[in-house]
Amino acid sequence: MKITDYHFPEKNDEHAYRLLHYSHYEYSTDHPSAITLHSHPHCELIYVLKGSGTFMQNDLSVPMKCGDLIFVNSFTQHYECPSKNEPFECLFFAVNTFSFKDTRYQATHDVFTNAASRTPFEKIYLFEMPNLLSTFADLSAEFDRELEKCELYYEALIQSRFCSTFLIALRQTQILTQKAHADILKNARIPIAAAQYLETYFYCEHSLEELAKRFYISKNHLTFAFKKQFGVTPMHYLKNIRVKEAQGLLRTTNRSVSEIATQVGFINASYFARVYKQCTGRTPTEEAELTYRNNTADS
Repeated sequence: MKITDYHFPEKNDEHAYRLLHYSHYEYSTDHPSAITLHSHPHCELIYVLKGSGTFMQNDLSVPMKCGDLIFVNSFTQHYECPSKNEPFECLFFAVNTFSFKDTRYQATHDVFTNAASRTPFEKIYLFEMPNLLSTFADLSAEFDRELEKCELYYEALIQSRFCSTFLIALRQTQILTQKAHADILKNARIPIAAAQYLETYFYCEHSLEELAKRFYISKNHLTFAFKKQFGVTPMHYLKNIRVKEAQGLLRTTNRSVSEIATQVGFINASYFARVYKQCTGRTPTEEAELTYRNNTADS
């Protein structure tokens, strides 16, 4: 006799993905090749069912063909353009996630060649996944059928089927996701998304100009919206994040002040020490010594 018995936690919504929007596009060979750059406040999953075309993100274009699976980060300008030689059919799924991150570096196409300014957020995540062709073809057929009939529980069935397929795609590509902080009002999306971006990539070099450009907003508008939401400017917010991260490293590791300064994104150890003391009232060295004395006393 074999028995499988597993109790699921009452609350475990870390991977409770929700489909926000679904589109099924079939382009004909005479479809106009107009380019429409666009972005979304959420992530997008694209699967090519038939034909070929071009996917462009920011300043880099890559060919896309039948069986390709593409993960698009939120607030990332992109477009899809079908080829002129063959019909092009694509599925588009908007998901309630903030960003994707690939654990297999070599499987992605970098958008920027400048490694100093590159983050996982700035990559094209394109995978050749022809093994999922029948899975996505069946999924779209079921979605189209459910959306046409709108029978009892049709939305719940669509959500359930999508979540299952999405998790299979994440497992096979080894893509990690970062959920959005919360469902937020439209006028708060950009400052909260900008804050989450800084929290995720605090160790990279940032400027107000770069941040505003990423979210397609002016510097003044971003600063105003950010201060209204958080009470500080974006750069002050970033400084606080770096100090908090540094404080954790000073208390839990034996790394040097210089190493920690570089790890959390400060340009040099002296500037790091000055900012750290402004924020905490202690220098990094004093923080480390205090932690050492407290740990010695406890032992």
